[in-house]
Amino acid sequence: MMLLNPERLFERSWRPRHPLRRRHCAARRWGMASLLLVLSLTIFGYIYLTDAERVRSMASAYLSDLLGGEVTIVKANLSIFEGLRLDDVTLRVDTTNGPDSIVFHARTFLIKFHPTQLLTGQLAATQIVAIDPVVYLVEDPSTHRWNYQRMWHGAGPIGRRRMNGSGGLVVLPQIILRDAVVAYMELHDGKTTPMGSYSIEGSLNPNEEEADRYDFQLQSRGRESMGPSASGTIRTQGGVSVARLQNFTFGPDIKTMLLSQPRQWCEWHQLQGRIDIPEMIYNPNPGGGGPIFRAELDLSDVEMALHPEEWMTRDQNQRVKAFHDVLDVARSRHWISPALAQALKRLSTPEPIHFGQMSGNMVFTEQGIELKDVSGKVESNWFNVDGKIDGYSPDAPAKLTISSVTGHDLEIPEFSPDYLGSLPKEVQEVIEKLHPRGTCGLKLVLERVEAGGKPTVNGELELHDGEFRFHQFPYPVTHVNGRVQIGNDPIAKMRGIRILNLEGHGPDGGPNANARITLNGFIGPLEGDAGIWLEINGVNMIADSVVRASLPPTIRRALAMFDAEGTGQLPKSPGDFSCHIFRPPGMHQHFRVETDVNLYDAEGALASFPYPIKHLTGRLEIHDGLL
Repeated sequence: MMLLNPERLFERSWRPRHPLRRRHCAARRWGMASLLLVLSLTIFGYIYLTDAERVRSMASAYLSDLLGGEVTIVKANLSIFEGLRLDDVTLRVDTTNGPDSIVFHARTFLIKFHPTQLLTGQLAATQIVAIDPVVYLVEDPSTHRWNYQRMWHGAGPIGRRRMNGSGGLVVLPQIILRDAVVAYMELHDGKTTPMGSYSIEGSLNPNEEEADRYDFQLQSRGRESMGPSASGTIRTQGGVSVARLQNFTFGPDIKTMLLSQPRQWCEWHQLQGRIDIPEMIYNPNPGGGGPIFRAELDLSDVEMALHPEEWMTRDQNQRVKAFHDVLDVARSRHWISPALAQALKRLSTPEPIHFGQMSGNMVFTEQGIELKDVSGKVESNWFNVDGKIDGYSPDAPAKLTISSVTGHDLEIPEFSPDYLGSLPKEVQEVIEKLHPRGTCGLKLVLERVEAGGKPTVNGELELHDGEFRFHQFPYPVTHVNGRVQIGNDPIAKMRGIRILNLEGHGPDGGPNANARITLNGFIGPLEGDAGIWLEINGVNMIADSVVRASLPPTIRRALAMFDAEGTGQLPKSPGDFSCHIFRPPGMHQHFRVETDVNLYDAEGALASFPYPIKHLTGRLEIHDGLL
């Protein structure tokens, strides 16, 4: 035996005859190879399924089919654990790259989907979260067409969606909006002009029972204040939508929610205040006849202006416009100063009538506007308006009923209101010829049968404790009660003003405070130079200085025969009188006044025989200035 020495301590002193190694069965070797193959296929399959270009193309096709427009995506990232993320998503209505082509853009889409469908090359989202989306609504004012309407062909924007394996439409995903902005713009000369915007957050949820229906709940935020909370439904087949908006202030941001015609009407009428919309229906009408819509507005403490152009004829409006154009030319050529041109424009344009504290209901449709029990205040008076306007132009056919509000008699001021020149001519005739004041009830029906035509006014004025002074007999009659009818008169067979038994008394504190004075008659026709037929009766009147000053000059000259001393105090007589005032219709016609006076215990002295006479009774007939 060989001894080991220290130098050979680490040397192996033996050698094995056979090498040591483990042997595996064939099944195990094939199993390991199969596992390696599966893992390799899984890795390559995951790489293939999550390929950015493939996912981006697939997502673009899916969203294009879903939304009905051309969708482009800058970046896509698919992760089994985090889902699908799309960055810089843009929806275009066409491929023209025009200024109004882009209708939607979002910074990020987060999409939840069915992973199994990715194996077939399809994408079926169950939820889409849009982060910082912006909706661009661009309108062409010349055609009243919106950019998004160019997406709607056939059955609607979602009508081109793919069918699933069973032949039905792909299930709609839930859509969640975060920090969304709706921007409204107008297209002018090939360029877009921002008109307003508002921010919204909310969600759109597919209805479980109806495959083409979205139920949505949104909260809008404007620049000035919180906007409306909106809820409703959207039909993806055809684009029909129904919305309810509550508790918002009608301001610049909220106007963008309305279509062009209602919006322009509200802007022209300077509508401001709190408005709820219990129902707003919109149908894009892909058949080509234009959109069909209905928007019902509940007004609460709203301000609005009514313009005189709305009851002027088209010819009158055109004449006013032509005059303004002449003033603009004269100003541009320095023939007149800008201040004078502006002053002449104001003089030729009647002032609008401003309503305040308005409440009621207004319904806007593609055919026009319906007003239901709309009440408002003009200065200190309350008015109620009901009726319908067949269109949105100022001279559109219309039929409106304007009346005083029950429990709020109208206060007619002593002076003419600022808006007198803005009222219809028929109303101006009543105010100018009778100079009414006091309290009254009013009901007028304003009707324009054809566009641009002259509106007609029919109605009546019910005086309650009023006062009037007829311009041909300016004696102040107080505590007046009676009616004044305006419009078609069945007796005169023409349009005019019928005065029915206006009854009152002389001025308070005067000698005729208990005397009874009545006025009946007719003024018409209202077109052209009106004729006048009036009868004024006085019972138990005393001919004081106020009465004599109110009489026509021919009657004063006749009565002067009893004033021998020329003091203007005689004759003094309690009695009755009946005054008939007549002027035929037409230009340059003269008044004819006939007065009959019944004297009771009168006194006076004839100018030709100045002997004082007392306790005189009799009848004076003064016709054409002859006694």
